[in-house]
Amino acid sequence: MKTIKMLVWFSLLLTQATIAFSQSLVLSKQTARNTSILIATDASPACQKAANELQKYIKKTISIDIPVVEARNTSGQIIIGQGKFINSYAPEINLAKLNTDGYTILTKGKDLIIAGGSGKGALFAVYTLLEKYFGCRMYTANVMKLPQRNSVTLSSINLTEVPKLVLRDVFYLGAMDSVYSDWHKLIHARNTYSSFFGIFAHTGFQIMPPKQYFSAHPEYYSLVNGKRQASQLDPTNKDVYSIVQGWLNAKIKNQPQYNFWSVSIEDNGSYCQCEYCQQLIKETKSPGGPAISFANRLAQFFPKETISALAYSYTRNPPQNIKLAPNLNIMYCPSVKNYVTDYNSPAYADMRQQVDGWLNLTKNIFVWDYVIDYGALESIYPNLYCLKPNLQYFIKKGATGYFAEGNIFPDGEFAELRAYLLSKLTWDPNVDDDAVITDFLQGYYGPAAPSLKKYIQLTSQQLTGGPDKLTENMITTYDNLFEQAKSSVKNQPDLLKRVQKEKIALEYSAIQFYLKDAEQNSDQFFANQQKSAKFNKYMQDFLSSVQNNGIRRLIHNENNIPMKQFYMQWKNKMGDIQSKSLLKKK
Repeated sequence: MKTIKMLVWFSLLLTQATIAFSQSLVLSKQTARNTSILIATDASPACQKAANELQKYIKKTISIDIPVVEARNTSGQIIIGQGKFINSYAPEINLAKLNTDGYTILTKGKDLIIAGGSGKGALFAVYTLLEKYFGCRMYTANVMKLPQRNSVTLSSINLTEVPKLVLRDVFYLGAMDSVYSDWHKLIHARNTYSSFFGIFAHTGFQIMPPKQYFSAHPEYYSLVNGKRQASQLDPTNKDVYSIVQGWLNAKIKNQPQYNFWSVSIEDNGSYCQCEYCQQLIKETKSPGGPAISFANRLAQFFPKETISALAYSYTRNPPQNIKLAPNLNIMYCPSVKNYVTDYNSPAYADMRQQVDGWLNLTKNIFVWDYVIDYGALESIYPNLYCLKPNLQYFIKKGATGYFAEGNIFPDGEFAELRAYLLSKLTWDPNVDDDAVITDFLQGYYGPAAPSLKKYIQLTSQQLTGGPDKLTENMITTYDNLFEQAKSSVKNQPDLLKRVQKEKIALEYSAIQFYLKDAEQNSDQFFANQQKSAKFNKYMQDFLSSVQNNGIRRLIHNENNIPMKQFYMQWKNKMGDIQSKSLLKKK
């Protein structure tokens, strides 16, 4: 009797499994003839691109051709769309919830439904499908992982994702690529294929160039130490307001596709000190009061647009005694340290107080964050594990937009990894950052990944939380890890070059360490021949590394300096320190 019951039970399980499998969409050579990608006859460009991209990568991974059609055939469809079209196939999907960039991926019988928001949601859904269910990766615009499969079975999928951030801008050279941006669901503030900001960041002189106005009207510009200077606009000058208002009015009418218009200070701290600005500074208890009041007046004049102002430099502290218009967006720019620590640490108490102050004035806040050390792009800056908690801090505070100012130059420590990780975090701030880092290292550096992961872990543990923590023993340990990494890919030229490029940060930081050591302890340093030898070795290794990677100039304190000049400065500095040490002995 028990045997019979067991057979019946097993038969039911088998039947259920068969039903479940039969309700799946199977993509293979056997099913290709009966499968198609269905879009509406009036499909949006995003939906058309979504269909074409899915078709392309199915071909690349499974080697089958799936047609894109505009009419319903039989079951076994991949249905991509928005609005009424997708609602006719899956009325249970809450399309309103998807907003602009959100999406739902749903298996329904033998069909796969891909519903997108009003923007690029459907396209973003396709890239999620390719990553989660096909195992594809786009590590950089030129380095992808496309697993080859005989088939892919899509079953029991019910995934809805709606981003918390409407602006997801990762300012890295690699992330500027349009294909990479779409794959990673980035929305840039301003570039050739984005329609977010009509004008963006430090915009006063873009609207009123000093070359055009200053000679005839110096009163349009800031009064600093008793003299009109072309450093900022005078935000209390009535003509300045009229010109900016007229400029915006014309642009808004001619370019209605843009949602945001930045009216922001220039990249310096020379605020206007004229009589009227001084009065507003006193009333608002902030040197940034006049500039914020100026942007606020424009927001009130353009109630259907979003006017954005930078909380940066002298406008970083929130003004008092002012009511901000709801359509005035504040782009808050934290003042970062030259060492790594997360924003919940005591070092950033002032920043948190500023954020709370702005939140008392408005909920319309974006963040312009700095995710590298702009003082020395080539140095070790181990903040990879701080990026997630820092972003989460701002999102918990209510920020709805994030601009990560990274490295727009073609070098810098782990630039590709940082762009990749930030792209994942801006879409999903709760993503497992360690898993993303591991996945990227394995895909981009191959066998060198374990050594590089150990290097990242050690620098993150040992060099965060305060300045000047690097020691000679640490340098030796890090160097050994890079030697292991290089040895593991010595017969793979592309991977070896990538590893050598990442060692530049260690070489640069070692040079700075030995220069400082020589300066502070000159007698001991030059008495130890090994230290001088190590300094010279790192100098030569650094020069070789940058030359092999085609780096001709370095960015230091935001100054673009030729490599030869940089190298000679270090060499001459060490020579001067040694000369002074010898003279001191005499």
